[in-house]
Amino acid sequence: MNPSDKVTVLTRAGSRLADDAGTLSQDAIKLLEDLYAHARDSAKGYRESAESSTSGAMKARLFGMARRRNAMAGQLELTMRSLGIETGHDGSIGDTLRRYFEDLKNKLETGDMRGAIAGIIRTEGQFINNIEKALRETLPDAIHGFLERQQRQVKGAMERFSSEISSRDRVAALRQKAIQYRKPALFALAAVGVGALAAVLIIQQRRNGAVTRSLATARGALDRALTQLPSASQMRKSIEGIHMPSLRMPDMSMPNFRKPTMPSLSGIKLPAFFRLR
Repeated sequence: MNPSDKVTVLTRAGSRLADDAGTLSQDAIKLLEDLYAHARDSAKGYRESAESSTSGAMKARLFGMARRRNAMAGQLELTMRSLGIETGHDGSIGDTLRRYFEDLKNKLETGDMRGAIAGIIRTEGQFINNIEKALRETLPDAIHGFLERQQRQVKGAMERFSSEISSRDRVAALRQKAIQYRKPALFALAAVGVGALAAVLIIQQRRNGAVTRSLATARGALDRALTQLPSASQMRKSIEGIHMPSLRMPDMSMPNFRKPTMPSLSGIKLPAFFRLR
């Protein structure tokens, strides 16, 4: 035990402590020894479990529990020695707690916070029962008051853990209900989607049918119009039977055309500057 973890020791006069020690029954002494062993072993177990935790919040809580439990063990040890009671360790209690803390560390390492909290509640509940057994014995007033304070502290921590695990269960239940309600909603949504798709396909099919019928009607009309047209032989016969009147071109004669003659240049007198010298 670290000296820094020790709290103020229960104080009484030496003669009063000696008188109180003489009034303790063997059952009361055995219960105090068991409480001391449990407090000492659980302080070590919570410290090692905190080191194994993957959750920062849980790590801090376990370290806090280890410090408080270590302080309780130190105070019990000093008080029992003052009463002349040996603080020997019962191996069976140590083995039981060792198995519990091994299981707690495994749950913390795997992230099973609900299982870890449930284990803490169980072992702390057992520790409260041991304190109640000791309180039913005849104890010095100082030890009795000290154990009552420790009992209230452990109960408060256990109630906080119980509230937390209840909250986790409610969240898990709500999540499960959400999953259950979500399945029918998904089915309904899928049904609506399938229905909408089927409606689109039907409408498209009807539109395609209307277009097909319109095309068929137009094609039938075209075929009927083509059947009413005469064939090529009929057209040739019709053309051959047509009497074409003879056309006579009117006589056309060209008027008399005299070839122009160039005037004689012999009678033309040129200016002096055009004359050849």
